[in-house]
Amino acid sequence: GEVQYIVRPVIPSGCESKAEFCSAVGTGNILNLGGYGVELALKNMEYKAIDDSEVKKGVILEDPKTEELSQEVRGFIFSKLLERKPELAIDVMAFRDYLLSSTVSDTLDVWELKDLGHQTAQRIVQASDPLHTMQEINQNFPNVVSSLSRTE
Repeated sequence: GEVQYIVRPVIPSGCESKAEFCSAVGTGNILNLGGYGVELALKNMEYKAIDDSEVKKGVILEDPKTEELSQEVRGFIFSKLLERKPELAIDVMAFRDYLLSSTVSDTLDVWELKDLGHQTAQRIVQASDPLHTMQEINQNFPNVVSSLSRTE
């Protein structure tokens, strides 16, 4: 199959009065399109040799080590959860660890990114509504990239 990608910029109001300006929309300046960019970042994947299970039992919010708890993990801010329910600290931290470990497993290896462009185009071409599928992929790329990489 063949894929055609066409960009149709939104014409500013009042453009009809300036004929030469209307025909040159998007040619003079950089035209920014919505969507996501992709970055390949190589990270250091060292294993910890410390048992930190005892440290988690005594979580204190004023501890400088808990700064990372204020960061969002899949929509949850764990410092707020621990403030509201300190009696569930062990369970909350176990849930946080589970979310972090599942996030790591969703990361892609370099060789899985090799054919990502072709896999994306294939998913769009095979869809019953290609335009809607392309819009969903563009707007939700980080969420769908792992399923795209598994496309045969």
